[in-house]
Amino acid sequence: MVIVAVLGIIGNLIEENESSSSRGNYSYSSSNASQNLSAQDEYNLGASYYNGAGKEQNYSLAFQHFSNAANQGHAGAQGMVGYMYQAGIGVEKNPQKAVGYYEKAAKQGSVLAQLNLGLMYYHGNGGAQSNQKALEYFNKVKDIHHTNNNEIMSPIFTDELFPRTYDRLPLKIAQCYVELGKYNEALLVLDKFIDKCNNKELIQHANNMKFLYNWKAGHYKEALKRDRKS
Repeated sequence: MVIVAVLGIIGNLIEENESSSSRGNYSYSSSNASQNLSAQDEYNLGASYYNGAGKEQNYSLAFQHFSNAANQGHAGAQGMVGYMYQAGIGVEKNPQKAVGYYEKAAKQGSVLAQLNLGLMYYHGNGGAQSNQKALEYFNKVKDIHHTNNNEIMSPIFTDELFPRTYDRLPLKIAQCYVELGKYNEALLVLDKFIDKCNNKELIQHANNMKFLYNWKAGHYKEALKRDRKS
């Protein structure tokens, strides 16, 4: 089974995912590390154990094989190790280590890592909160549509969380701009989002944000205009 791209939410991706069941078992042991396997083979084994596809589901073994691949420089595995440290899946939760692995993967163009680094910087999870850094990573991801991306990297793509986060990413970008006092940039992002979006609920949410941001910026006439699209 080919598994592609990344994960997500609006708000904090990991906080929502923590409600999932059976994510424990931290009995990772480096003494069990496989020998003489390529990074891709280690990654594939990690994905099999993570998904329970061809193997009995075991998050600790998944973490072990992802770690082996990550240590060989596999970007997708680095992103998965970061995610598992962030969420506490198969290993004890450690946001600081998650950031470290995400940064390694992000340098290689990992969409998973870039998206989650953005979320972590936005929420201050694993380090100092930074809207500027969050915006930097969100903007790297925004033009990559998950259904068209061929990055073979994330066994958790089948979770519904990533599509939900990705589809709402422009709203998060607009929030970052507002936190930085850049209302015009935020409003431009929302206008573009509304023009392209086909989800009525998200369109209404974006129009509500536009009203609020125009009002806060003192653009009262713009705030009272009819919704751009409904």
